[in-house]
Amino acid sequence: MFAALFAMMAVGAVLAPGAWPIDAWADDAVSGLRSLALDRASLALAAIGDTAGMSGVTLASVLLLLAARRRREGVFVAVNVASGVAASTLVKSLVARPRPVAPHLGAPLASASFPSGHVVAAVCFAGGIAVLIALAPRASRAAKVAAAVAASAWGGSMAASRVYLGVHYLSDVVGGVLLGASVVAASSAAFAVRAGDAPARHRRPTLPAA
Repeated sequence: MFAALFAMMAVGAVLAPGAWPIDAWADDAVSGLRSLALDRASLALAAIGDTAGMSGVTLASVLLLLAARRRREGVFVAVNVASGVAASTLVKSLVARPRPVAPHLGAPLASASFPSGHVVAAVCFAGGIAVLIALAPRASRAAKVAAAVAASAWGGSMAASRVYLGVHYLSDVVGGVLLGASVVAASSAAFAVRAGDAPARHRRPTLPAA
């Protein structure tokens, strides 16, 4: 479902590369919220979500998982983020949607606009961690809910910051959420990260009934 919706948006961005009506509405809404605090918060999120920032965050998380002898989970997180970045880069080159012409802070960016790479990486990372927690056998219900809320908050904050800074249209960040969610769903299925999925050599043999 996520992939189908994303594909529809990508086709729409090719056919209508300019601002959509919903993009213009979002830009008008954001223009009335400008403040120094939001400027600083959005710039901080931009730094964390760029290539260097996400590489550092992802590497730190993978090393922590490896230290905890969770090699499979560490590989899952690394591949999840790497796949999201690769998919985003590929789609950007294919769609080639121009960026908004008047960013709020800084100079216009040279890369294509659809989808938002920052949002894709944020959703892939936070969504991947949330999946691991949700499927952990010993995780409490409260921990699973907290992980889902935190992942949603992180992805939503990154998406909002990109629109606030004027470097992406609202449709770009929605596309980023959909692409990131598609990658998380696909990688979760590929790695079969689910409770009780242990290698066969670690499972106890089942004795036949008497």
